[in-house]
Amino acid sequence: MAVANINNAPVKAYSPCELAHLYKVTYKSFHKWLKPFIEKIGKRSGRYYTFKQVRKIFYYLGEPSSSNAHLLLPFFCFDFSDIFDFFSF
Repeated sequence: MAVANINNAPVKAYSPCELAHLYKVTYKSFHKWLKPFIEKIGKRSGRYYTFKQVRKIFYYLGEPSSSNAHLLLPFFCFDFSDIFDFFSF
């Protein structure tokens, strides 16, 4: 996996929930922030944004304020759409 640092912010593949925690906002707020840039960032395939997509997110939204924010991830962090997809008939 490729990992780089831009001003001490680790650039690697992240889930939307992980990115929201890096920016210290809710998943819903983070999704609203990304809406204007989805065309430029590209749709994620799977659960994670790619290394290149994360670089674009950091470019358009600015870098997260703290390089240690990734340590604040909660134990229970996932996208609830997975549950709804599982139970859809």
